[in-house]
Amino acid sequence: MEVDDRLHLVGVPEGATLNGSLQDDQDWSVLQPVWDVVLAHSYYTTSPLWPIFVSNTFFFVCMIPYVILDFYGLDHWSWVKRYKIYPEVRVTWTQARQCLSLTMWNQMLFVLPISVVQWVWTPVTVFPRRAPSLFEFLWQMYVALAIFDAFFYIFHITFHRVKFLYRHVHSVHHRFARVNIWVAQYDHPWELISLGFLGTISPLLLGAHPLTSWAFMMLNDWVGADSHGGYDLPLLPHRWVPFWGGPVHHAMHHERPLTNFAPYLTWIDRVCGTACPGVKAGGYRNPDLVAWEKKNAKRHDEMQADTEGHILHLD
Repeated sequence: MEVDDRLHLVGVPEGATLNGSLQDDQDWSVLQPVWDVVLAHSYYTTSPLWPIFVSNTFFFVCMIPYVILDFYGLDHWSWVKRYKIYPEVRVTWTQARQCLSLTMWNQMLFVLPISVVQWVWTPVTVFPRRAPSLFEFLWQMYVALAIFDAFFYIFHITFHRVKFLYRHVHSVHHRFARVNIWVAQYDHPWELISLGFLGTISPLLLGAHPLTSWAFMMLNDWVGADSHGGYDLPLLPHRWVPFWGGPVHHAMHHERPLTNFAPYLTWIDRVCGTACPGVKAGGYRNPDLVAWEKKNAKRHDEMQADTEGHILHLD
């Protein structure tokens, strides 16, 4: 492909350069060098398959630390068990293969074909010449996060409260009551596709720059890995960001599935009365959790049994 054709493809005016920063200082952004690299490789980055490639690659990269902790660290590093939320539960290779098989099955049989079909009817992608400003990038990421959090809460609680949806779709994800990294994308295919749609539409509602949309997609991948990782590690955001849920929040959702529906933050669950304190590092059940269980556990167990029917949770 000639340079001029590529510039036209990505919407860069003639005479502009693909490499290096923009000449006009008013157009310059701290993110511009990153965006210049994207423009320079537009033959690949304009493909509808590019976001799928980025998302899957980034998610598997996020898995690596947890795989090391589960299969090596627990046996060789004494400190690891202190930060595991359920230290008595070990991930087996059988569970890992089972979860990975469903994950890859969904990607190959559903996500990839949908992406290829999209490739056929989607018009050629036209990229803007400029990267978003850092301020624009940050506020759109934050607002998209809030939008997705609200959408996901409604979506999630619906899949728990409607018996048919829980038994035939969402119960797949809840097969394991004790989370681990392999469970993060252990979903019914229609749930996986629906969540992908929610993650895509949230930044698009804001008219976000493609770079912002991809970053938000990667944030979703990282949060999915973090919340299912099963470790209450000191440097994770839930330790120092107010109202951030993280693995403690979501691990309790798998233990008590009618609580903690929001994926990112805890404030919606608190406002709606669905919040439950989580089990912390080393399996510590703090006084707040003990008090909650004395007050609510029986009612929640009865409601969950009525919703699940014959569904069983496995460690």
